[in-house]
Formats: sequence, C-alpha cells, structure tokens
Amino acid sequence: QFAQTINKAELPARHRAIGIRGFGYLAMPCKVLCPEEELAQLSRLFAERCRQMYLTTSDDDGDAGFHLSSYVDAWARIIHAMPAAGASDLVLLERLVVQLLEGLPKMHYKRRIGAYRALSRCCLSLHLKGNLLPTVFGRLSYQGILLACSFSLGKALDAQATESVTQPSNYDRGVYVTTFHHLLSGTYLDRVSSEEMTSNDKDDMLRVLYDETIAAILRMVDKLNLAAASAQATMAAEQAAHAQLAQPAAEEPDDDQVLSADPTASMQAAVPKDFQVLVQLVEFASQLLMRTRCDLFERWHHMYCTRIMARCEKQPYVSGLYKLLQVANDIAELQDIFELGGQDTSETSERDRSRLLAKRASLDLLACFCTTVSQRCKQFKDELLVACINFVLSTPTKVVQSRLEVFFPTIKTALQLGLGFFPLAEAALDTLERWLAHIDP
Repeated sequence: QFAQTINKAELPARHRAIGIRGFGYLAMPCKVLCPEEELAQLSRLFAERCRQMYLTTSDDDGDAGFHLSSYVDAWARIIHAMPAAGASDLVLLERLVVQLLEGLPKMHYKRRIGAYRALSRCCLSLHLKGNLLPTVFGRLSYQGILLACSFSLGKALDAQATESVTQPSNYDRGVYVTTFHHLLSGTYLDRVSSEEMTSNDKDDMLRVLYDETIAAILRMVDKLNLAAASAQATMAAEQAAHAQLAQPAAEEPDDDQVLSADPTASMQAAVPKDFQVLVQLVEFASQLLMRTRCDLFERWHHMYCTRIMARCEKQPYVSGLYKLLQVANDIAELQDIFELGGQDTSETSERDRSRLLAKRASLDLLACFCTTVSQRCKQFKDELLVACINFVLSTPTKVVQSRLEVFFPTIKTALQLGLGFFPLAEAALDTLERWLAHIDP
C-alpha cells in the first residue's frame, strides 16, 4: 500500500516527501515486524524513486532542495536498518548528499535547518553502521569544501564581470562554513536519544568528522597546482633560444632581460584558477577551524604544519600557504598546545612521554621555519610580505621564548611598514602586548 501511494503521479511533492520521511522513521520497526524480503523490496523501491526524482531528471523547483532533505534523512535511516549496506546504496547516499550541498546557497535559511538535520542523521547512521563514516564522510567533506571554494569563486568572478559592488562569495562560503560547523559540533544531534547514541559514541563520531575535514583540507592543498614562473625569465629564455638559432655567437643580455631583485616580480601562475581556489580555501579554513572544536586540533597540529611547510619549501612565493599556517598558530596559542608541563619522571606514562617529545619536535620545527621565513621577508614585497610577517607575529609564545632574537627584526619591520598600513601596525602592537604578558623580561 505504501508503494502504491508514493508512486501516484498526482501525489503532490510535499505529501510524497512527508511519506518518504515517515518511511525513514519506520525503517527500524519495519525491520522487526516485516519479513526481510519485504523490507528489501521497499528499499529498492525507495532507491529507484530517489534516482528518478533527483539523479535522472533536472528539477528547477525552488522546493526541490527542501524535499531532498527528507529523502536524504529517510535513506540514511534505511541504510541503518539494512542488515548490510551495499556499495550502490552508499553511492546513492553520497550523490544525494552532494546534490543537497549544491542547493544549500539557494535554499531559504529557515529551510536549511532541515538539511542540517538530514546531514547529521546521515553521519549518525554511517557511524552506527560500523566503519563506514570515515570513508564516506572523507569523500563528502572533500566535495563540500570543493563546492564552497568553487561556488564562491564562481560568484566572485561573476561579480567582477558585471562590475558588481556586492560580494556574494562571502555569503555563499559562509553557508558552507555554517554547515560544517553544525556537523562538527553536533548541533542538530539534540533529538537523538541516549538509547540510540551514547555520549561516548557522539564524541567518537564528532572526532571522526573533524579528522576527515582536516584531512580533506590538506588533500585539497596537495592537489592545487601552485607552480609559477617569472614572465621575464620565460621571455629571456625564449629570446635567448631564438638568438642562438639566428646567431651562433653569444650576445650580452639586454637590460630589460635582467631579472628584478624582487623574486615575485612579473611571476605568472601556471594555473591561475588554483590560486583563486586557494584564496577561498584559506578563508574557509580560517572561519571554520577558529570557531569549531579547537580542542581537537592538537592531534593534527604537527601533521598540518609539516604538510604545509613542505609545500612552502616548494613554492615559497604563495602567500596563501603562510595564511594557512597562521591559522594553525592562532589555534595553538589559543589552546596552549606547546605547554610542555613538568619534566620527565619515572612516573610519567609512556603515552605522556611520547606526547611531550612530539610537542618539543613541533616546537623546534616551527622555530626553525620561522627563522627561515624571517630571512625570506627581506626579499618579499607587498601582500606576500604582509602574509609572512603576520605568520611570524602569530607564532605561539612558547616558540618565541625558545628563539626570541629571531623575532625582533620582524617586529621592527612590521612597525615600520605599519606607518603606512595600519592593520600590520595593530598586529605588531598586539604581539608585543602578548609577549609582555607571557614572557619574563
């Protein structure tokens, strides 16, 4: 009877969505009361309806996203009730979630609450199903971050093309930041009973979501092509090649072929769009990580910094990489990650000793990298110079104490440049106040 009802062509979309959501709520009771064959038949019917509604046809209805939340919620509950979730079932769930994420910026803010609850239910069902959550959410988080960066970038480019003074990219990116914030914080798990999920299960699930989100950010940074070459060097090489073919004798280069003292002068990106995506990624990461479960970042701090520092060594002229490291510095200072505590004793556990050694290694690594960046600042200019100075100024106090003399030239440069750029002067003064409050004279 249920199958006949949802298959009626004249049934309004809203009524069908309500029926679908109801079927999701009744999935677990049906598992107990109905034969397994009948439940499997209803699941196949539901999957086919989802494909027909959202994957094989294009629906421009403004309520489509709102109704899609009901389908995602119901399908997640059905997967939880299934004896075993197949690969095709998970693929369908992922495609529905991605389509729901794509429609979030176009959805009314009041209706997004239903989407947040559906996404939270999806994560809950996968977590209770076993080890499905890390794999599935790892892919979904990457897709969500990619959507946040690409969608915002497209809006920004459209605004530039139409000479619009508005900035829709900030709004669209904020929608995805809010979505990830609710997922990682468990905001919409308030209706989940303690019988269905204990507090320990909730903490484990939120830890998995946070881990996969950080891993997705790092994976996106690794995939971006941030290579760049100097236009003057490229032109000089081409002219030298043509001259060599035309004249066997070597000639002195012209004055305009001599490279500038500024290493970033006339540099051209190999893939300009990847640099624009990095700008959006920096904004997304800073807005999300600074206000969402900062207590979980300590386990990722060393790997996060190591991966991005390695990228900085390959492309030292990319300001966005230093801004990502500044986010890690701000969280480390906020959470006092480099607090080493007391000395090693015989009573110190092996786990605590390992954590202490890891903190010391991270402290030495960050101090060495800050030394390198401080030296590079002498060659940098403009926005890249400001990004590097802000990164050095944001270095946690415990790292500054280990090599205080390294940071004096950067403070001096920041104050000098701050005469013409007030935000830099403000950052330098805030840093000095922080040092005075925490570092003994």
